[in-house]
Amino acid sequence: SRPRLESLARRIVSTATWDDLILPEPQRRILREVAIHVRQRAKVYERWGFASRYGRGLGICLLATGPSGTGKTMATQVITAQLTRDLCRVNVAQLVSKWVGETAKNTEQVIRIAAENDAVLFFDEADALFARRSAEIRDAQDRFANTDTAFLLQAIESYPGIAILATNLKSNIDSAFLRRIRYIVDIPLPDARLQRKLWTKLIMALVDEQRSQSLAEAIELLSNTPEVTGAQIKFAVLAALFAARAEGSSLNARHLLIGLDRELAKEGRAVGP
Repeated sequence: SRPRLESLARRIVSTATWDDLILPEPQRRILREVAIHVRQRAKVYERWGFASRYGRGLGICLLATGPSGTGKTMATQVITAQLTRDLCRVNVAQLVSKWVGETAKNTEQVIRIAAENDAVLFFDEADALFARRSAEIRDAQDRFANTDTAFLLQAIESYPGIAILATNLKSNIDSAFLRRIRYIVDIPLPDARLQRKLWTKLIMALVDEQRSQSLAEAIELLSNTPEVTGAQIKFAVLAALFAARAEGSSLNARHLLIGLDRELAKEGRAVGP
C-alpha cells in the first residue's frame, strides 16, 4: 500500500529508542502517555463504550512545538518505533496545490490511505498547513486558503489514527485546530544538565570509554553554552570527529570546541571565553 501515497508522503524508518531521546521529564511523560493511549484505546473505546457515545475525535493528535533542533522529529520517530507502525511524513509541497479543490483531494487521499494501514501521519512544519484563517477576505486566494484550512481541520478531527504535527511557530496555528489537539508537548532548549547528557551520550557512542572520560572536564565546560540545541551538539561532535581525523589524532577538547564554534557561527554567535 505504500506506493499508493505516491509523492504525497514519504515513509521514514527509525531505530531510535526512549534512551536516545534526551528531554526533560515532563515532556517525556507526555510522550509516554501518547504511547499508552494508543495501546489502550481499543479497551476504552470499545469495551468501555466511549466510541458508541462519541463518534468523532477518536483519533490521537499530538502537537510538538519548540525551537528547531530540540528533538521534535526524533520524538515522533521514537513513538512510532515503539508502536511498530509506519511513519509517513506528509510532503507539504505536494499536498498543497494552486488549483481549486486539489489540496482537499490530496489531503483526503493521504488520510484515507494512512487510515487503511494504521500509519502515523507526520506533518512537519505544520504551521504551513494549519495556519490561522484570514478574518478579512481580500480576494479569492484568501477564500480558497480558508476553505482548505477548514477542510483539513475536519479531516484531521475525523481521522481515526495517529497524527503528529511539529512546528517552530505554535502561535501561527489556527486556534480552532489547537482546541481539537489531544496532546501538546512544548520541547524547550536543553539546560546544562541535559546538554551534558547529550555530549556524553554522543561521545561515548563514538569513542572508547577511556577517551570519553578524559573529555569529562571539557564536556562540563561546553555544557553551559546558552541557547544550544541537541542538533547543534550532534553536529558539533561530528565536526570535531572530522577535525580530529584531519589531524590524524584522537578526539580532544580543542576539536569539540572547534565543532561547537562552527555550529554557533551559523547564527552569528561565538563560544565566548
